[in-house]
Amino acid sequence: MSGRRLAGALGLAGALAAAAPAAAPGAPAPATAAPAAGARARAPLELSFAAFNGRFSEPGADLGVVEQGPLTLHLASPENALDVLEHRVRLEPLGDGSHRAELTAAVRGRGRLIVDLSVGGGAPGRLVDEVVLPAQHLAVEGRVLLSPGAEGYRVVPLELPRAVHLEVESALAGRLVTLCTGFTLLVPGGADCRGLGRALGRVAVPLPEPGDELLLPYAALGPTERRRLDEYLARAGGP
Repeated sequence: MSGRRLAGALGLAGALAAAAPAAAPGAPAPATAAPAAGARARAPLELSFAAFNGRFSEPGADLGVVEQGPLTLHLASPENALDVLEHRVRLEPLGDGSHRAELTAAVRGRGRLIVDLSVGGGAPGRLVDEVVLPAQHLAVEGRVLLSPGAEGYRVVPLELPRAVHLEVESALAGRLVTLCTGFTLLVPGGADCRGLGRALGRVAVPLPEPGDELLLPYAALGPTERRRLDEYLARAGGP
C-alpha cells in the first residue's frame, strides 16, 4: 500500500460517532439543552470508506537501509500486496482551520523482499526472500488541512510520522542473523545481531512530507460519504 494513499486516508471524515441511548419504553424524554454552536463545530467525526478497504501495492518500494556494525543492508520490495481488512478515520477540528486526524486499520499481506548486503563497505551481494505480513493493526495520527477542490478534497499533511511500521515474517531474517553472528567473530567491532533481527522483523512504509498536497477524488466516495464530509467541513469552518 502506498504511503501516500495511506496518508490520504487521514483526510477522510464522515458520520458523527456519538449516538444518544434510547429512552426506556414509556419513560419521559429527559430535558436536554441544545448544544452550543461552538460545541457542534468542534464535534469529531468518524467513518470508514469503502474505497480504502481492499488490496493495495507499491511496486519497487524502497524500504531503506539497515546498518549493524560492519553490515549494511539495503531493503527493497519489487512486488507486494497489502490487504486493508477494515479501517476507521477520525477527524476533529482544532479551531485554526486544521484538523486532528487519526487512522486505524487492520491489515495483512505478503511480498518479495530483496536485500543487498555489504560487509565493511565491500561490494554488495543480493539475497531474495518471500515475506509475510501477518494480520495486525496499525495506527497513524497527525494534523492536516482539508478543503474541497475541483476534482476532489485536497489533503495537506502538516504533522505526520515519517513512516508506518509493519511487522513481517521472513526466513531470510534468521539466515542474516546467523551470518551476522559469524561476522562478529571475524570483523573488529562486531555487530548487534539481535538488533539486526529486530530491524528485519519490521518494515517502514514512508509517509508524505509535511506540505505535500494529496487528492481524495470525489469519484472514490459515495454520495453519503461526500454529504457527511461536506457537512463536517461546513460546521468546522475554514482557516
